Amino acid sequence: MILASGLHRSVDEVKDLLYSGYALHSGQRFGVKNKSDRDGIAVQGSNWNHDMATVGYDDTREVYPDCVFLVANSWGPWNVQPSVWPVDRYGEWPVGSFWVREELYAKYFVGSHSIFAYCDVKGVPQKKLPDYGDLTNVLG
Repeated sequence: MILASGLHRSVDEVKDLLYSGYALHSGQRFGVKNKSDRDGIAVQGSNWNHDMATVGYDDTREVYPDCVFLVANSWGPWNVQPSVWPVDRYGEWPVGSFWVREELYAKYFVGSHSIFAYCDVKGVPQKKLPDYGDLTNVLG
């Protein structure tokens, strides 16, 4: 049972929530092609009405030229691993995920007014997750 959630309306709020470890989901009309551009960032394609999770961001501009958000899709292996994905920095690529530039993320994800963070869940015991390594650069 979800006891608390919040609707978030700015990119900065999303970054703060991800940095603090909250789970985010959103429903939007946005789609990408199955291959990234030469920078490793998703190329906008035809739009889908779909619910996806935002699982990280990188605003260091050390790997990517822009601030990017990592979006996880539930379709499994539908796309190709980004052309730029430094395993030593981010760990293994989460299959089906893709990077979105901040400008598009703000327009289609935050702008959809449907980004929710679940803050308090009751009735489900905590699950021990595998250690995916140091994700501080992905999470901020």
